[in-house]
Amino acid sequence: MRQPKQRRATQRRESILDAAAELLATVGYEGVTTNALARQAGASIGTVYQYFPNKEAVLEALLERYRVRLAEALLPPLSQPAEVEAQIVLAGVIRAFANFYLEEPGYAQLWLGTQLVGPLREAGAAWGSSFAELFGAALQARGAVEPARAELVAAVLVHAVSAVVSAAVSEPSRRDELVDEAVRLAQAYLRAG
Repeated sequence: MRQPKQRRATQRRESILDAAAELLATVGYEGVTTNALARQAGASIGTVYQYFPNKEAVLEALLERYRVRLAEALLPPLSQPAEVEAQIVLAGVIRAFANFYLEEPGYAQLWLGTQLVGPLREAGAAWGSSFAELFGAALQARGAVEPARAELVAAVLVHAVSAVVSAAVSEPSRRDELVDEAVRLAQAYLRAG
């Protein structure tokens, strides 16, 4: 896989990832093919293959781009001072995640694809674990969960909240209501722990 060194090459690679995001948002995982990527990006199929050997490589690169962007979106609530109550941090993280999940083109489809599609499952699991580790550390720092359970509790929260926020994708009229319920669910789980 070619790693771009020049600005124009970096822009071309990014345009292919933008095309993948748009295709995911409009036609879903199955509609993303290398031919469709080339058409959407305004590039030749050969250009797509210069940067990515196959569809899965494009989607893995897009998943990495989403991971970086999501980490940036979660940083403000996660980096609040240690004296800020865990329940408040939890609500901020969930709302930031829900906004990202619902507004970043193609993210919901790709995240769900990582749960279901073999080639992306490993990348999705690694990504989920990295966020659970980060989130678990924030919960642990606030004394909300014992160290031995921090990562497990965070992983359960990541997957439970993802499921509720996924429902909001298919029910946009109830989006805010569902996100509020995801916050309540997570807070109750944390209190019970």
